Amino acid sequence: MSKENFHPMPLLVPPLEEQRRIADFLDAETARIDRLTSMRDRQSKLLDDRWRSQLSELVESLTQRFGCIRLRHASMRIEQGWSPQCEDRLAEHGEWGVVKAGCVNSGRFDPVQHKALPADVEPRREYVLKKGDLLMSRASGSIDLIGSVGVVGEISDNLLLCDKVYRIRLDWTRAQADFVAHVLRGHQAREHIKNGISGAEGMANNLPTSVVKDLLLPNVPVSKQASISDSLHLSAESVARARESLHRSIQTLTERRQALITAAVTGQFDVSTASGRNVTDGVTA
Repeated sequence: MSKENFHPMPLLVPPLEEQRRIADFLDAETARIDRLTSMRDRQSKLLDDRWRSQLSELVESLTQRFGCIRLRHASMRIEQGWSPQCEDRLAEHGEWGVVKAGCVNSGRFDPVQHKALPADVEPRREYVLKKGDLLMSRASGSIDLIGSVGVVGEISDNLLLCDKVYRIRLDWTRAQADFVAHVLRGHQAREHIKNGISGAEGMANNLPTSVVKDLLLPNVPVSKQASISDSLHLSAESVARARESLHRSIQTLTERRQALITAAVTGQFDVSTASGRNVTDGVTA
């Protein structure tokens, strides 16, 4: 915005005493909203911590019961994909797309996280994603996101693996993808991954395949893994619904905060008589 645009802008300037009342009112009310927002955010983090703690306890219990094996003994191949220059848009019907590095950052595979492959670039079909593929992020600017895992579900798009993501091809006689994905979200696996990351801060952070292969898994018979992963999936879905509810609450509080400020500074209510509760009913930011 140039000064030529800014200077003619009208500005509401009430008397100084009124300005003080508005400022004092907003200080008190926005602080109250900020405390509620902080509480909701903490609740969400506690949910995640509780879920990971329960998962880690289960992994430890299964390890004590069945022993453990390294991922290298339950997998056939670990590969990374291909990252050509893509267009900054989603692929349309019939087009090819290449998944982004963050396609599993949420803890599950998100097919929307991709970019369209240019029409004049021939797709490398050996990297086509298929239902049941176990994917793991190998590089990111955030250490906490490296090693994120997800299992490819039903996909109708022509999506290709990128070189910032590993595809772990499991030996189906020894390991089931959903079960392994849950185990790799546990505390034990996360600590192993963080300790094995190479590189400095930023996108140089990288997860070597040797570290991935040395991850420990409970040596649960494959016939039992499906029922365990189904139970874990139900628990994870319950946590996800609670987290989403908290996220919506945070969004609502953020919107209310902005509406409150707008209403107060534009004189839509008298701050000397308002308590801050329900003062934004019918007010649009």
